[in-house]
Amino acid sequence: MFNINNTCQQARNQWEFILNQLNISTNRKESPCPACGGNTRYRFDDKEGRGTYFCSHCGAGDGLSIVMKVYKLNAQEAAKMIVDVLGLQQEKPIQPIKPIQPTKLIADIADKVRGLLKSAKKAESIYLKSKGLTGMYNILNDGSLLLPLTTVDGVITGAQIIKPDGEKRLISGTKKKSAFIPIKEINELNGYVDTIIITEGYATALTVDMVADGYVVAAVDAGNLLSVAEAFRQKYPNADIYIAGDNDVSNDGNVGKDAAEKAAKAVGGKFSLPKTDYQCDWNDYFQAKGIEELEREFNANLRIPLNKAGRPASKEKKSKANTFPHELNLKINERTGEYDTNLKNIQKAIKCHDVTGFQFSYDKFKSAEMVRFGEHWIEINDNTITNLRLRLDELGMPKVRQDEVRRVVNCVAEENSFDSGIDWITSLVWDGKPRVKNFFIQYFSAKGNAEYIEAVSEYTWTALAGRMMKPAIKADMVPILNSIQGKQKSTGIEEMCPFPDAFTTVDLTKGDDDLARRIKGCVIAEWEELRGLSGRSSDSTKAFISAKSDRWIPKYKEFAVTNPRRLIFIGTTNKKEVLTDCTGNRRFLPVDVYDVHSREIASDRDQLWAEALVLFKEHGILWQRAEELAREEHEQYRVRDSWEDDLSEYLEIGTRKELQFVSTEALFSRLGLVVGQTNNFHAERLKNVMGVFGYEKGRKRIDGKQKYGFSKR
Repeated sequence: MFNINNTCQQARNQWEFILNQLNISTNRKESPCPACGGNTRYRFDDKEGRGTYFCSHCGAGDGLSIVMKVYKLNAQEAAKMIVDVLGLQQEKPIQPIKPIQPTKLIADIADKVRGLLKSAKKAESIYLKSKGLTGMYNILNDGSLLLPLTTVDGVITGAQIIKPDGEKRLISGTKKKSAFIPIKEINELNGYVDTIIITEGYATALTVDMVADGYVVAAVDAGNLLSVAEAFRQKYPNADIYIAGDNDVSNDGNVGKDAAEKAAKAVGGKFSLPKTDYQCDWNDYFQAKGIEELEREFNANLRIPLNKAGRPASKEKKSKANTFPHELNLKINERTGEYDTNLKNIQKAIKCHDVTGFQFSYDKFKSAEMVRFGEHWIEINDNTITNLRLRLDELGMPKVRQDEVRRVVNCVAEENSFDSGIDWITSLVWDGKPRVKNFFIQYFSAKGNAEYIEAVSEYTWTALAGRMMKPAIKADMVPILNSIQGKQKSTGIEEMCPFPDAFTTVDLTKGDDDLARRIKGCVIAEWEELRGLSGRSSDSTKAFISAKSDRWIPKYKEFAVTNPRRLIFIGTTNKKEVLTDCTGNRRFLPVDVYDVHSREIASDRDQLWAEALVLFKEHGILWQRAEELAREEHEQYRVRDSWEDDLSEYLEIGTRKELQFVSTEALFSRLGLVVGQTNNFHAERLKNVMGVFGYEKGRKRIDGKQKYGFSKR
């Protein structure tokens, strides 16, 4: 469990960076809220460096709360996400005390140490408290401090035990040479580190870690400083290495100073000792002078070792092109000594995420390139590309063009694709309780023909699961939820979505390219107030809703891409009469809803999806019953045209004399219109009205002339 207060404290004054990395707006002027989506309601003000913000719709809060709102996480999950960005080290929960296994039963030294760690508990160390250091550490049953030793490759080679009175010993079988006690786990470096600081003892390492910016380790004693420094230099040839030595001044010489200077000289580093005329390490200095004086003295005393002539020892020249593994065979510019910036080099470098710290992948569900932060994947943005370019520059590959980096990132990402939608839904386990069939009745208080409403519920959820599992599967029917205003239909629909950004709204008056961008990565698009249903021709509306994929040109790309649809449309309206096209009405499934229970939807959402997946696997998308029963429901939702009364009488609808064919000219004449003075709007309107009466467009030869009109179906 994460210490939330500690996380927020460490994130202080860094919220702008954190939120930008998580694609959360830090606009200090009024702008759309990243949590609720309201326009010109949100402002990031970062008061006292706490990441504060204000939204006139969803309220105010700090950096932690906006992460919780945007990603719909609890405080612990949000803290974990923040930690992943900052790379913080959090305390592990206290483990119950277990008896130490007899060491004679553990042959391997690493297993022996792991056994001791399992038997230890997290507690304060009496020894470290006497050194002015607090915190939770691995403590054995007798109060001794347990400190595992590791190599630069993360291999455990033994452990040091320090008793409460300060007596130190290595456990039997420990291999000390080149091994050290880390303050943070070696695997946290992800293959890269700027600065390494090596001390003798662990208390000194903890002390130096409070004031120095770098990766701090303890070499156990002066005799091991050289081998540890050489191991780090071999692993990290470009890192700065500092030796924080002990001042062991005595009449017989100064063992601590000599060892620190020797190690620093061997690796082209620097060393620093407390400037005292008595024996003193950096922890002694901290206890005597305080932390501010410790920081000043440590940095002031960093110096380069001298050679025999009394001049600074020449630091081993760092090659600018030795940061990536040699097996990559990166081409080097002979003139500058830096990595060449040809596309092949850039591709190899970006693929080497252990070195760059940037791992890319392509999420097929979101149709987007992603970058990894800890356990999370987030969409790349301009900041991602800029930070990657800066990182490549640090690694000896400078002046890489932004457009080239972006193109290579796209290629590398698509070579490592995954599908977050399928991964998520297949991880769910249904508890066996049916919820889908009564969904609209139970959660939206739907009223009317119960059999029909159940069929609409089953279609809706099996279509959602189908589009998640099989992109572009046919799912062209649209549930339409009708109620008076203020019943929170939109909120209920949004709560059906498994991810915060998997919901959107659409207006069919917009162009297809705009709509394609808007619905990318979504599972539900709410068709608010059915905007565009009357503005578009019925054929255009049907074509867009029925499409299985969308083709458009993404930002920063030259060619169009085709994205298979992963969503369904759900319409919302406050009007009863909404259906205008009798021939296309089969696609629409109108339902009257009343009170929407959004919290219950959110609570049961995962189980609804889990059940939907089971139903889809067994039956596919359940559309047949919904379409059949909808025919009887459509009449009460149909928009009635004033032409119907005139034409019904003319066609003698419902009588035996009902006309089997009638010309367009005759129909328009009945309505007081002349064919030459009509337009496409009149033609479309006439087609819809005739469709209500069961007629379809046709032609017939009358008196030797071809007549266009309508035939009885």
